[in-house]
Amino acid sequence: MYASIVHDVACDTRSRPWRDTHYMFYLACLAGGTRRGRAKLMYLAVRNFGPRWPQPALQPEAEPVEPLAFSALARVGEPAAPFSPFVCYEAQLRYLHRAQAYLATHGDGASIEAIDVYASRPV
Repeated sequence: MYASIVHDVACDTRSRPWRDTHYMFYLACLAGGTRRGRAKLMYLAVRNFGPRWPQPALQPEAEPVEPLAFSALARVGEPAAPFSPFVCYEAQLRYLHRAQAYLATHGDGASIEAIDVYASRPV
């Protein structure tokens, strides 16, 4: 899948905010023909369990970059939630199973936010 290659490169270079990078992965999945529900699950997995990094600073010699269209959807200025890169496998699996169950009930039209809220709730 090409979306994962583009996402891996973006995670390695860290030239964009992590939120934009992970959302770009979602858009690339859709562009590559991934079904909307599966793309949402994959996006939520990288957003919740993928790498995060500080906001990249513009280099003094760099020209300001036009923001990507989807960056307006990111919650700019909101502090990142506490995150541990060592989320246990069972917690990740539990989250993804809940997200899949929500999608099975509500269909591919379910919002990413609704899926995340449902899958993140304590049991």
